[in-house]
Amino acid sequence: GEGAEGSEARDGSGRAALLGYALEKLARGATSEWPMNRAAPCSAQATFAFLRGVRHRGRPLHEFSLWNVLADVISTEAYALLVATLGSASLIRVVNAFDGVWSLVHELGDGQGFRLVEGYQSLPLELTRRAEGAGAVVHLHHQLSAIARCGENFSLAFAANGSNKIELQTRRVILALPQRALQQVAFDPDLFSVDGVFEPMRDRAVRPMRSCKMFLVYDRAWRAAEASGSIAARYTDMPMQQGYYFGRGAGEQGDVVMAYADDVSSTFWSSLADDDARFPSAAREAADVDVLRASEALVQSLQAQFSALHGREIAPPSGALYFDWSSDPYGGAWHAWAPHFRSWDIRPKMRQPNPSLDLFICGEAYSQRNGWVEGAINSAERTLERLGLSRPGWISDPDFQ
Repeated sequence: GEGAEGSEARDGSGRAALLGYALEKLARGATSEWPMNRAAPCSAQATFAFLRGVRHRGRPLHEFSLWNVLADVISTEAYALLVATLGSASLIRVVNAFDGVWSLVHELGDGQGFRLVEGYQSLPLELTRRAEGAGAVVHLHHQLSAIARCGENFSLAFAANGSNKIELQTRRVILALPQRALQQVAFDPDLFSVDGVFEPMRDRAVRPMRSCKMFLVYDRAWRAAEASGSIAARYTDMPMQQGYYFGRGAGEQGDVVMAYADDVSSTFWSSLADDDARFPSAAREAADVDVLRASEALVQSLQAQFSALHGREIAPPSGALYFDWSSDPYGGAWHAWAPHFRSWDIRPKMRQPNPSLDLFICGEAYSQRNGWVEGAINSAERTLERLGLSRPGWISDPDFQ
């Protein structure tokens, strides 16, 4: 269905109107750029060129954080309103202003959101199934610990199930890994053509964004039913930040609600999650229970905030799950480009750090739209094209990067 920002942008109300005002103050004409305006000659590349030409205090946007520039064009109270109503504070914090504005233009302009019928986990599961059908072999629970040159090949060392060591050799390596996982790999210095360049680029060009999710399961529904298959959302300045409500199918009596917090608010929940008293898990598989089980203290606090948000007492849930992506090997839920870095220069360098070696890095962290699944998939596609595969026919955008 259509996102809230899309409808607000049209009627000139809410956070979308405030964001549009801030964007125009930063870069006059920004709200007429693609994808907010899809009429020719607007395009992704034209918008990129436009934003690269914008100057703030005489300097290009990428030299600032988005927080820096927003503080110059809107009041502290207006900024606090955005933090409280956007749902994600990380979007407008210490992220590269160029890429941050690019993301906000997308947020306002895309207007349409979709969900996978069988849940988001079905995406990697289906990709795995198709890869295996094409001859790939998948080994789970193996952590890459080191990569080195071995003649014309690469030597890779893995830790399997936390202890057993496995070594193998291969001609090509593609690392679809986030920043923290890459930091845990011991790279032989001989892998890179220029000493001392790769590690600062890997460690400093992007920053991990902290975030957590909490699910509460209720045996009896306590809210008005949304249409089956739909998702409703509410935003609050309480630490839960975002509440999501999943539509019930015909005959379903229970409820599933989710809270989604990032930035400072995620630390509110991590301290509660450390409590030893565990709440019953809603995980279906026994292997998931220890990792995902929420604490009694966390559930009580979240339950109180949902009750406050709806202005009435809500019966306790029958199960709860909690997950914080800040722990290894993730390091964060997603990534954002750091101020002072030209993302358009870093992306191709990270994709193949040494042009003479078939060692590639792809994924969300160093992509054009980091923070989004689209960024991860686009990054993987560009890597495959660099390996010599042709572009699929369903990619029709002539500006695809």
